[in-house]
Amino acid sequence: MENQKISRTDKFTVVANSHDYLRAHFTFVTEEWRGIKTAIFRRGTTKTLAILDNDECYVPWEFLDEKGIGYVSVFCGALVTANEAPMEINMSGYGDGHEMQVPTPGVYEQVITKLDSKADGVAITGNKIRLFSGNKIIYESEFDINGGSFEEWKGAQ
Repeated sequence: MENQKISRTDKFTVVANSHDYLRAHFTFVTEEWRGIKTAIFRRGTTKTLAILDNDECYVPWEFLDEKGIGYVSVFCGALVTANEAPMEINMSGYGDGHEMQVPTPGVYEQVITKLDSKADGVAITGNKIRLFSGNKIIYESEFDINGGSFEEWKGAQ
């Protein structure tokens, strides 16, 4: 990844129907790519987001659901964006791709999971999020969601 141009650099063959196996790794060359980065995996009009951890993430199973062409992009910070890179997804010998799967967690669930892993507990009340160590609050933040609760805001996203 250099400036806003993303391109695939490996020769790995991507095969449909994998779940929690294939990881996407991004290399950021220029300085504007600081902070939390989120990958975008698009098939047709369906987009699945994944927060990067050490510049990589699992490729969502929805993206690998069937043979075809998918597109990968990334964004970060106050909205630094990149172009889309195509990815060919080859047919799997496993099945037709329509087996029942649990949806990949949304970006908001991913954030809560990451926060929860850094503390003993996490609580969301109204527009405030609190991290706990035992019964002690170790971090508290209020976020602007333009009215409503976190659940309403998350549901609208």
